[in-house]
Amino acid sequence: GSKSTFLTTGQITPEEFVQAGDYLAHMFPTWKWNEESSDISYRDFLPKNKQFLIIRKVPADKRAEQAVEAKDMAQERYYDLYIAYSTSYRVPKMYIVGFNSNGSPLSPEQMFEDISADYRTKTATIEKLPFYKNSVLSVSIHPCKHANVMKILLDKVRVVRQRRRKELQEEQELDGVGDWEDLQDDIDDSLRVDQYLIVFLKFITSVTPSIQHDYTMEGW
Repeated sequence: GSKSTFLTTGQITPEEFVQAGDYLAHMFPTWKWNEESSDISYRDFLPKNKQFLIIRKVPADKRAEQAVEAKDMAQERYYDLYIAYSTSYRVPKMYIVGFNSNGSPLSPEQMFEDISADYRTKTATIEKLPFYKNSVLSVSIHPCKHANVMKILLDKVRVVRQRRRKELQEEQELDGVGDWEDLQDDIDDSLRVDQYLIVFLKFITSVTPSIQHDYTMEGW
């Protein structure tokens, strides 16, 4: 069958992308699926109203470099962030589109100031948003390494959860609650594929540190 491989490969299917997007939009209602529109170039393997996720006007109040930009100090910037699905890599792909405080678009060079130096030269690319028919320039985070990073992060989350579960189990045993069935089978299930995008956004935060990603969630 189409057994999920996200824990072992870091990759997800289009169906899992939809599941994870539903969960993200449920947990953080500022993230929304696209609305159907004649501007969109649809991909037929995704529902028309679930082609990509978008969050608008996320503030970025300092550049990634932390340089003192005197003329720029008063300029708060905003970003629209998009998460689409990459068929080549079977992972989500992030696009960012920046604006000045007056609403005019940032140049690609300006957007690069908000990408951390480690990623700026390696994985950040200027490209048009692929899902809109009209031309909107964005900086995209190239997904070639995403699956690997996700696998590592998902492992970390699982280890933390296993540790918590073990502590809980020991407490219960000390309290004299015996007969603990073997929990090993549940461990993998405790990290569900619908939580994938939450972990993905944790990773993206390190790529775009100046954007005020406020999707921290209890226990992550």
